[in-house]
Amino acid sequence: MKCRKPREETTARWHLQTSTAPRCLLAHVVKRNVHILGDDSHSVRQFNEVGQVNAIIDIRKLLLFCVAILMITPALSVARIETPRTIRVPQDFATIQEAINNASEGDTVYVSAGTYYEHLIVNKTISLVGENNTTTIIDGSNGGTVVRITANDVNVSDFKLQNSGWAWERSGVETQCANNCRIENNVLFHACPNIRLNYSRDCIVVGNRIDHITPMAYGIRLTESVNCTVTNNFVSKNIDGIVFENSSSCMVFGNDVTQNSYGIRLYSSSLNNEVFANNVYANDYCGVIYSVLSMPPPLGNAVFHNNFVGNNKSFIIQSGGNAWDNGVEGNCWTDYAGADLDHNGIGDTPHSLEMGKDKYPLMGPFSEFSLQSSEKTYTAATVCNSNITNFSFETANNESKIEFDVNSTTNVTGFCRIAVPTELMNRPFTVLVDDNVGSNATLKALQEASSLTRTSLYFSYAPGPHKIVLVSGFVPSSFWDAFLIPILLVGSAIGACLVIIVFRRRLRARHAS
Repeated sequence: MKCRKPREETTARWHLQTSTAPRCLLAHVVKRNVHILGDDSHSVRQFNEVGQVNAIIDIRKLLLFCVAILMITPALSVARIETPRTIRVPQDFATIQEAINNASEGDTVYVSAGTYYEHLIVNKTISLVGENNTTTIIDGSNGGTVVRITANDVNVSDFKLQNSGWAWERSGVETQCANNCRIENNVLFHACPNIRLNYSRDCIVVGNRIDHITPMAYGIRLTESVNCTVTNNFVSKNIDGIVFENSSSCMVFGNDVTQNSYGIRLYSSSLNNEVFANNVYANDYCGVIYSVLSMPPPLGNAVFHNNFVGNNKSFIIQSGGNAWDNGVEGNCWTDYAGADLDHNGIGDTPHSLEMGKDKYPLMGPFSEFSLQSSEKTYTAATVCNSNITNFSFETANNESKIEFDVNSTTNVTGFCRIAVPTELMNRPFTVLVDDNVGSNATLKALQEASSLTRTSLYFSYAPGPHKIVLVSGFVPSSFWDAFLIPILLVGSAIGACLVIIVFRRRLRARHAS
């Protein structure tokens, strides 16, 4: 059916009836406008069309207002519903799983000390927090996975997990296609192996302790996962301490891996991972990088700044294409027999492996220490053949000072290769041994290892215990505010003056012509 245009007078009448103003006033206005426009039909039609447009505009405004109200009301309702809560176990619910089932997105489930015989499925974005990782125990009763995570953005922290199943597919904590999850400060103990990331991205495993009586399975296992971080964990008494399976672009650093069959293993097509600053010691093997014949090999992985110390055997390597240094420094190896005749803390000859070589083997263990200044944390890195203790940093009177104790238990001359941030410590440097200026250590700047952000130094000292003090000029963090900004302002003022001078000269030249 074809839509027809309404008659003009009908439209005008509808406009009058639907207006919020008094009808008599509108009629007066209409008559006055008609008189002004004249009696011809064209003028009347023009007026009526204007009224029709105004009515349509009023209707649209009303509709928009209603739509806005409809949109705001559910949003306010949702905001009220999604306000994070803390649900307590056993105070609010008797079991942890019951609390999870009744939680909403963003809630925290806080579990008080006690032993809970459960297998948990975390299928919503929550934080699952134990009161204490020695007294808040989740026991899997020797079967299945204890905590399985299937949602994104889940945090699990401060639990002791024990007695999971014994099969390879059983875990203490497992993510399954879950991203941005954080597993922190848990203890996996007594037949409960394996923090496992399955098909997950951007997850963090930090500060956990995995310690078993006998080797059982993997400690931390990254399977088909991408861009995950494993740091500051203690992993002991497993078949594999930390293992990559077809995982890529992950970082494993700052972990203690000891008394496992294999320390760290990169397996099959694991690509572009970084393994650095780990202590891998007292294992049957340091680790393995290899591939199965039917699978592509691991490639592009960087392994550096690790301490492979006191392991029974070195790496078994069945794959090449990986780097064993960062281009300047490699790893510390117990079985490296090379010398350091140029006294820079790096071996003069590469450390040969079954496939590949560490071109810059370290002559002592690698360590990192935090430096706190102006609410910002920096790091200093050392390679030292002595034990380092009591490391401290302070600034005063436009000077920076690092102090630490060293103790060489052998009759070998002690040395330290240290990299410090240039933002905190600047040339010239002075090294004191036992606060005695007359006993200054031999100091050597390492140009090849220095950069715009870090300065590397090497110094040596006599065998035995000593206090080392490294002093330098200090560039305060407010330098840029104190000097750079005024310089920029002065430069801008000079530039503006030059522009004005040039402009005036041109004006004078025009007037003269």
